[in-house]
Amino acid sequence: MTPLAEVMDRITEKGYGEEFKISEEGAYLHEDREIYQPSDLTIIKVYRFDEESDPAAMSVLYLIDTNDQQKGFAMNAYGPYSEQNNPYYDNFIKEVEIDEVEEEI
Repeated sequence: MTPLAEVMDRITEKGYGEEFKISEEGAYLHEDREIYQPSDLTIIKVYRFDEESDPAAMSVLYLIDTNDQQKGFAMNAYGPYSEQNNPYYDNFIKEVEIDEVEEEI
């Protein structure tokens, strides 16, 4: 299993280094930029991290492309240590289309 830090380095090199923030209005990369709805986004890769030595390190990382060629990621902890306090996150991410690419990113 590839460690999260290594995957984060790799995705940053590929242009996915910026995190999507999800709010009641939608998802955005920058405060002053466009707000995206689930229909504007596509999840192209999903990584799951299950650190057996550290149950608190259970997380999922989504690589996301937008309909206007922006790139970014969304990350969430899961399992007993999930601290997802954003009431919009789960419903929003479930509505984003998944079209995973075959090649490793």
